[in-house]
Amino acid sequence: MVWSLTHGALNARRVCIEIAGWVRLRLFQIEVPQRGRVNTRALRWYGVGQVTGTCPGSLFSWKNLTRYLQLPSGGVTSDQSFYQPTLQRCLISSHKEITLIIPHLIFAHLLGDYVLQTNWLAVRKSQALDGLLIHGLVVYVMSLLATAPHLEQVWLPITVLLVIHTLQDGLKVWSGPHLRIHLAYSYFLDQFLHLLLILWIQTVVEVKTSHFEEAAMSFGAALIAVTRFYEVSWWANWFDMIVYMNRWQVWGAVERSAILLTAALGPIPALVSPVFALPRLVFAWRSGNPLWKERYGLLEWGLGIVFSLGLGYFGLYNIMQ
Repeated sequence: MVWSLTHGALNARRVCIEIAGWVRLRLFQIEVPQRGRVNTRALRWYGVGQVTGTCPGSLFSWKNLTRYLQLPSGGVTSDQSFYQPTLQRCLISSHKEITLIIPHLIFAHLLGDYVLQTNWLAVRKSQALDGLLIHGLVVYVMSLLATAPHLEQVWLPITVLLVIHTLQDGLKVWSGPHLRIHLAYSYFLDQFLHLLLILWIQTVVEVKTSHFEEAAMSFGAALIAVTRFYEVSWWANWFDMIVYMNRWQVWGAVERSAILLTAALGPIPALVSPVFALPRLVFAWRSGNPLWKERYGLLEWGLGIVFSLGLGYFGLYNIMQ
């Protein structure tokens, strides 16, 4: 049982790495050094970039790369001399700058949509146009601040983001009373479309961001995701969870943050990180209100562990390497 779970987790991590490499390969222009030592983790994560020349299609796969490459401590070697000059143009080292703006925009989106959106503003959005405009302006300003070093390249796409974000929220407000579906469907569809818009911006801008900058923005976004985003996603769609989430707001935020940060340290810390969720379980039982007697109590507790663990290990741990 334990071996099966461990093996499944490792396979899931490999799949996530492969997907991330594929996305970066096709969406992001990567500045590649002509010479330099190749880091295998960076190679697996960042993929291959097309900047200084055209890379052969057979190289656009980690499996194909490992078939032709041997990566000793000294650098890159190959049995086929054809690949040697090509790989020197295509491979990237982990310390080089990469062109990734998604963490900045996700961080700004979470700030504007969750941290800085008060209950008054959330209600006002559904009542008057000024509420939608204020919210859109907040998201716009946060996006500009998060991408401040790169404003020359991103201000126009971010302005487009402001317009589409506001129109999308307005459509959600208008269609809400006409759709006889659970609130969660429109809520998560709205967030998914916001993320698609951010992904589109990544494809149309070319900026150089450092690895530290990417990691810092990802760290901030992950913390908001396991706290404010997680809480609002529950009580905004299941109104009977409002009292429950308010009661455990501090407990939940602390335990999910602890799991996130511990899982980001590596595989061994990730395995033990769920222990931070045990104190709330014990405290609730000893106080006479065990979580398993609360509606959705154990579900919320378990999903919080899985969400924080996954975001910390599969997300932050790989990004910060």
